[in-house]
Amino acid sequence: MRILVLGGTAWLGGEIVTAALASGHEVTCLARGESGRVPTGARFISADRDQPDAYAGVVPPTSEPRPNLANASSSGSPSASDPSTSEFPPSEFSAPESSAPAPSAERWDAVIDLSRSLEQVRAAVVALEPHADAYLFVSSTSAYASQSERNADENAATFPDPDPATPAADVPYGVAKAAAERAVRAAFGPDRSTLIRPGLIGGPGDPTGRSTYWPTRFARAAEGTSTTTLVAHPSDNERMPPTGAQRPVLAPAVPDLPTALIDVRDLAQFIVRVVERGIRGVFNATSPGLPFSEHLAVARQVADYTGPVVEVDERWLLDHGVSPWAGPRSLPLWIDDRDWWGMNDRDVSRALEAGMQLRPLADTLTDILSAEKAASSPPAASSAVTGEESDKDADTNTDKDTDTDTDTAARNNPRAGLLDADEAQLLTAWGSR
Repeated sequence: MRILVLGGTAWLGGEIVTAALASGHEVTCLARGESGRVPTGARFISADRDQPDAYAGVVPPTSEPRPNLANASSSGSPSASDPSTSEFPPSEFSAPESSAPAPSAERWDAVIDLSRSLEQVRAAVVALEPHADAYLFVSSTSAYASQSERNADENAATFPDPDPATPAADVPYGVAKAAAERAVRAAFGPDRSTLIRPGLIGGPGDPTGRSTYWPTRFARAAEGTSTTTLVAHPSDNERMPPTGAQRPVLAPAVPDLPTALIDVRDLAQFIVRVVERGIRGVFNATSPGLPFSEHLAVARQVADYTGPVVEVDERWLLDHGVSPWAGPRSLPLWIDDRDWWGMNDRDVSRALEAGMQLRPLADTLTDILSAEKAASSPPAASSAVTGEESDKDADTNTDKDTDTDTDTAARNNPRAGLLDADEAQLLTAWGSR
């Protein structure tokens, strides 16, 4: 297949390109290229999707486009059950130094788009619809208007379109994703489009720290060592002298909090599989909900941690400046607002039936530990940390309601979690309350 990836230079995008190349497909990546190089074997076209000529290098300027297949029969292609189309009414992703080639008569078997920008998606579907058989959009479970219902499936309501007067930069992530879904459906129709809604994406190279925090925290505590062990260039306030014994680990007292994590490699493989098989529909792409206590138990096991876990009251944590979910001075995966617990407890049966394969959580967390240790090795002994790009085409975010893209500001902030010194102070305060 000839696959056009709008992006491909950041974390998830790179994994998708790698998976497609491994399956023998011809892959072209259109991106600004500021995040780094696309995987070896892919063709790179440099373009800024915010510019009107962004797609000149991948669509023919004068030749006749292929017929519009929006109403063509999809018989012979696998299909999955799909929400009512009433949710999608008509509405108006080589090297960075390579330059875009002169426009040529391009034809694409599939387009894969990872953008978080509504305007980018709207422009892309208009430019590419006559020249592509299918369009797969990587959306997000953040597109759902409510996150309170447990085990909700793909038929749950999504956000309405934003007010046209709202500046693009002010449109919330979930709202933009939901509106972009409708733009894809309006242009390509249900027989030529696929919407993938991932939840929290994790695994080796996670630039946000959300999936890496707990296994690495337990590993450091098991060794009685400081953050220095797994951080390549720790600042002075991250350093603590080793104690030589397993240290206690601070955790929120929310054993029943649902967690859901999809390994970035499993998500990439599922996306490529869907494209290969011509599967259409809407899919929640994450893992079944797992209680927070069980997630921590797996993280403890892979880290060989047998020390104490000090469970702390949520209100006390908030009062002491600890943030839920992500960002600096946070406890990743913790969600204090019960109205958001449904985000990590969605029905994923449709994706599993369509071929989504999920590796055991223990395998993901074990690979995370290996990657984190390798990244902390001296530069001469290891390569650069995977996924530390800074491009608006990137694809994994740090906010609770932004799971598919990582923007520049998020990457420039400290990774999610507590510093060792912060954790020690909090444990002391909790013990002396």
